[in-house]
Amino acid sequence: MNLRDLLYFLIFCTLFCSSCSTRQAASLKNNKKPDSVTETKVESQSTKPAPLKPENSIELASIMHGSCFGSCPVYAAKLYASGKLVYIGKKNVSKIGLWETIVGPQFFKKITEKATELGYFSLENKYPVTGNPLQDLPTTTTTVRPSDDGSVNLKKVSNNFSAPKNLLQFERFFDELLDNLEWKEVKN
Repeated sequence: MNLRDLLYFLIFCTLFCSSCSTRQAASLKNNKKPDSVTETKVESQSTKPAPLKPENSIELASIMHGSCFGSCPVYAAKLYASGKLVYIGKKNVSKIGLWETIVGPQFFKKITEKATELGYFSLENKYPVTGNPLQDLPTTTTTVRPSDDGSVNLKKVSNNFSAPKNLLQFERFFDELLDNLEWKEVKN
């Protein structure tokens, strides 16, 4: 290994180690206080979602924060046309496990109005647009249906890094809406 390769390796390690702490600091700045790292067995995404979907209900919007190699919050929330909102907290969040609440049509209206205001429906489907995502950085995936009747497909945007400011604003807005709800834990 020559000196140049060593320098590249050190730069990579520095970026690798600081990426999650940067996201965590941003979360704290937005008054999101992740729990201390909790040793929790994270189930694969395919083990729970199917039975959680209400019968005869259309998915209207969702947000999913994926994992990283650090202490990033990992959770997902889905809103259905029935008004049922399902939250699955996996790790580094205050609500671990399955939670739900019922919201009125105004909740979805707030999401679509903000999505329209911020140009969400015109965004690329993934960020970075070209190249591969960085393994250590969490990917946040949002979906929004432009109307609640199910006649229009969901717009899906995945953000690993290099996202435009309006997408980051939309993700923060969605998270803040979730934070302001009263949730009921679903016991198995």
